[in-house]
Amino acid sequence: MAEDGEGAKAPAEVKLDDLVKTFGLARKLAQRLAESKPFQDADLQPEEWTMLNLIAEGEQPRSKLARELGISGRDVDAMARGLTGRGLAASKTSAADPAKRAVEITADGRNKLDTLNAALLPMLQTSLKDKEQTLTRAWKALRTIGMAFASPEELASKEGKKGKKDADGD
Repeated sequence: MAEDGEGAKAPAEVKLDDLVKTFGLARKLAQRLAESKPFQDADLQPEEWTMLNLIAEGEQPRSKLARELGISGRDVDAMARGLTGRGLAASKTSAADPAKRAVEITADGRNKLDTLNAALLPMLQTSLKDKEQTLTRAWKALRTIGMAFASPEELASKEGKKGKKDADGD
């Protein structure tokens, strides 16, 4: 940060060029993941891996998957069909809402996910040694930047969740 005339630090200037660089690096990260040996061996794309990690936590409604993956419900359906066709996921009636469909991981999907995650973790641990907070800081920063472009509905939803957390004492 630059200092003003009295020794206090002036706020950093927001530069559009930094957004351009951030976006380019995010795309490059996705490309490097896709081209890495663990992803090639698993025959998965980063988006599919992300979906498998999400559904490994338990049954997930399409709307949550779309929100977490940053894609449309139609794209979630297409990805789920692809994973289902490969035996890695299954579509079922939601236990929470029988009128909706949900996606769950299969045993084959769990095995593929566990194998890929086991290959990725040592790579991350080695490259982030003594910088373990880097990933946490990165996703928090990207989430914050993304909110600058959020729809009014997303912003209202976020404020509603924040208010609930505050009310709950979180």
